[in-house]
Amino acid sequence: RERRLEGATGGSERIDYVVKSGGERTTITILQWNADSINSKITEVREVLKRNSVDIFMVQETKLTSSGKIPNIPGYTVLSSHRKQVAGKEKNRGGGLLTAIKNDIPYREVKDINLQDRGDGITEWQTVEIPISEQETWRITNLYIPSERAGDVRDSQKDTVVSTRLWPAGSNDMLLGDLNAHAISWDNALEEAEKVRGIEEKRGEMIEEWMLKNDMACLNDGRGTHSNRKTGKESTPDLTIVHSTKADLYEWNVIEELGGSDHKPILIKRQLDNMKKVNTKKTYKCNLKQGDLVKFSEQVEKDLPERYEKKNLNKLEKILRKTITKAATTHVRKKLVKPSTV
Repeated sequence: RERRLEGATGGSERIDYVVKSGGERTTITILQWNADSINSKITEVREVLKRNSVDIFMVQETKLTSSGKIPNIPGYTVLSSHRKQVAGKEKNRGGGLLTAIKNDIPYREVKDINLQDRGDGITEWQTVEIPISEQETWRITNLYIPSERAGDVRDSQKDTVVSTRLWPAGSNDMLLGDLNAHAISWDNALEEAEKVRGIEEKRGEMIEEWMLKNDMACLNDGRGTHSNRKTGKESTPDLTIVHSTKADLYEWNVIEELGGSDHKPILIKRQLDNMKKVNTKKTYKCNLKQGDLVKFSEQVEKDLPERYEKKNLNKLEKILRKTITKAATTHVRKKLVKPSTV
């Protein structure tokens, strides 16, 4: 049985999500992490995703290039967005986003949304929509905004004036990632800071004003998500933002399970009301175009008994079905029927 879940897109257009009934789920688990290069850590990543039953994995600073290999994560659909480099420097590594979604979760990658305002050439984003009921669509945006003092921006020809004017702020919006922004409301380290962080604090003030204006809330609880490799001091540039009316649906936690980056992974759980899953069970059907139907017919005729003892209709049907299946397995090829996706 198929069920259509209608959801809003980034514009005024609406689409249908087609979902084969594959059961229901009441919780979605998200892992967000600035990986500081993903490919060298993919084996450990797979283990952590499995151990924590992660449904959606959102990564910043993948450092993949346009010609680089996208990591394979069994059981997930992987969406990758590399940073666009200037001509002549296409192989430069830096930035980049990756979103991995469990195969049984219906989704749509949103292409018609822009988060860069005038003067902003450094914000990177990747947005997906997930139908969580027949009436609601959950829009999640994976964000990376490098520090304006960072090496990959300092020598850039791009404009670096970041703005929140175009950021999505609906009741079912979620924004997460490394924003390189600091404020006392989510970064306890600022209370003991010896000096003002300047640019990053100004960006933090801008985000706080945007959240206040749009009734958005930060799920962070003040714990550090980043450790300075030289000093060991912690700070919190990684944020998870949702609408304040939905904040009670989430659990937020910093975990210590992935190494090789100066950022810590963040594990988020959202409670849902029986969201439909995609049926990912593999099914096959006969490929009649490539089968030998003559030999198939001959074998059926050969294997069917010439005389039937007195049997009820159910037993006769079983004999016929078994004979046809055996002949089809030998002489008619199968082809995989892919489950319906968005």
